[in-house]
Amino acid sequence: MSVELRVIGVEDTEQFIEDWARLVSSDELWIATTTAAVQELQRFAVSISPVVTGSYRGAHKVFSESKQAILTIDSSAFNPISRRRVIDYAGVVEERHNIYGQTFNQMSERAAIRGVEIVEDKLR
Repeated sequence: MSVELRVIGVEDTEQFIEDWARLVSSDELWIATTTAAVQELQRFAVSISPVVTGSYRGAHKVFSESKQAILTIDSSAFNPISRRRVIDYAGVVEERHNIYGQTFNQMSERAAIRGVEIVEDKLR
C-alpha cells in the first residue's frame, strides 16, 4: 500500500495542518461537533415520535457536557393532560415504537456527516 501526497502550495498546506491541529485539540470544536451530530439525531427522533398530546415529542433533549452530547428524554418534561412526567411513560413508548433504535439505525451516518461538516466549516 502506498500513499501519494501532492503539495501544491507549501504555505497553504502548513497553515491547513496548523489550523487542523488547533481545531482537533479544541474543546469548543469537540462540543460543537458532537452537539451538531446529536441534534441531527434529535430532529429525526422528534419527526418519528407518536403524537397524542405532543409531550413525548417535545421531551427529546440534547444535553452537552464536556466532550459528549446525549440525546435523552428530559426528566423535567410533563404531560399537561395526564399530569405525569414524560420519563415515567417514555419506556412504554420506546418499547412500542422503537424511536431511539430507529433513530440510531437510520440516522447515525447522517449525524456523523453533520459533525464532519462542522469541522470543514471551521477550516474554511
